[in-house]
Amino acid sequence: MLKIASLHSHHFLNALHLQCATDVKYLTQSSDPATLGILNQYNDFVLWCNREDDAYKYIRKNEITEEKARLDHKRDLTFSGMREYVKSSLYHYDPEISAAARRLMVTIDNFNTIPYISYDAETASITSLIHDLNAQAADVGALKLEGWITTLQTENQEFETLARRYVDDYAAKPAYNMLQSRRGVEKSMRTMFDCINALIVMNGETAYTAYVNSLNATIKHYNDVYAEHIGRYEANKKGEEEAK
Repeated sequence: MLKIASLHSHHFLNALHLQCATDVKYLTQSSDPATLGILNQYNDFVLWCNREDDAYKYIRKNEITEEKARLDHKRDLTFSGMREYVKSSLYHYDPEISAAARRLMVTIDNFNTIPYISYDAETASITSLIHDLNAQAADVGALKLEGWITTLQTENQEFETLARRYVDDYAAKPAYNMLQSRRGVEKSMRTMFDCINALIVMNGETAYTAYVNSLNATIKHYNDVYAEHIGRYEANKKGEEEAK
């Protein structure tokens, strides 16, 4: 008898779990939940899918926040390194180089709060600093400071690009965390599947064949993806143990 296959989604990693639930949602939507006789169950499933999506976006936002902190620290180190490099040249044996270093230190010290100010203010300050340093081309050339300036500019641009991805819409913590949302998706999805299986028993297969066949193909795909992931994990684990 036609029946919905077992889906091992409770084992899936978050990204795969959300992708799988989303595919099931759109597949069911395209088959018309009302015609299938599972509209209430489908609506509950969609509610939990949306909660899982919000929870996942919140997690991703936190990951971006951590990456922003890493990139900010990286540009702070470059700025501090460049400042120390120029400062050390104040005592250079060549008076022209030491004079160039003094002029450059005046410029750099105008921005000595860079490592301590807000992200946005720092991005703007580094941009201004680079502009001012490039205006002192002769002094920059004397100290061969071009590499430091290019590196700082690149790191500042990397930070600014990432910062644009920081979406304020996801700043508020969602009402349901990832674990709660996943559990809700699992429960509502299995309720929906159980209803379909029961309706097949009561009404026959005809009205459900196309939907169940498509659904089972989707289930097989995601089960296979998970199985491949486990296979790679076990192989890597075995390789590490053998290496020891």
